[in-house]
Amino acid sequence: GGVTGNLPVANLNSGTSASSSTFWRGDGAWVAPAGGAFTYIDGTTSAVEVSALTLDSVFSSTYQNYLIVFGITVINGSNGRKLLTRVRHGGTTVTASDYHTSLAYFDTEVTSAGNLNYSGGNSDTASSIQVGGENLSNSANLKTCSGTIFLYDMNASDEFKTMLIDNVSLNWGGYTQRNMAVGQYVADQAIDGITFFADSDNLQKGYFRVYGIGNS
Repeated sequence: GGVTGNLPVANLNSGTSASSSTFWRGDGAWVAPAGGAFTYIDGTTSAVEVSALTLDSVFSSTYQNYLIVFGITVINGSNGRKLLTRVRHGGTTVTASDYHTSLAYFDTEVTSAGNLNYSGGNSDTASSIQVGGENLSNSANLKTCSGTIFLYDMNASDEFKTMLIDNVSLNWGGYTQRNMAVGQYVADQAIDGITFFADSDNLQKGYFRVYGIGNS
């Protein structure tokens, strides 16, 4: 019987436009297979204590939206440490009070008030966006906050910059905690970089990896 669908080049003996990376399509054309939805752009990592981890020239007109995957530990000399982020433009960090952030979290601690809580750092006039944790732990020098950030319209000059944040952390009390946050940089300025830091002390170790999300 006849063969339907796409065949790899190795199964065909004709076609001068063929290569090892193309397929014979049913409409009579040699085509490359479709790419994945996520394209790795750049990353930063540190195994020692640093004040911040920064990525420049990662947002451009090539992609409208992005994904960041991360794992990090914050130096925690006392209770209450948080992971924060700011955007960057032309190699300069934007520190103005143009950030909105709202974070809710729940953890494994059983209290009479329940497990769902809201961050005391929620604000519509902040100078940064809270990414994770109310009381991050640095237990045994392990990565204690890991998760994802979806970022929208980062390089557009006519849109606010929106972040959808989700991560799991170990807090100072030893409880596993899930943090869910939304953040916005409310200025219509094209953004090409981003930096991560702690509200106090330093980052102990960790990584941030940026992926472009296919536009179609």
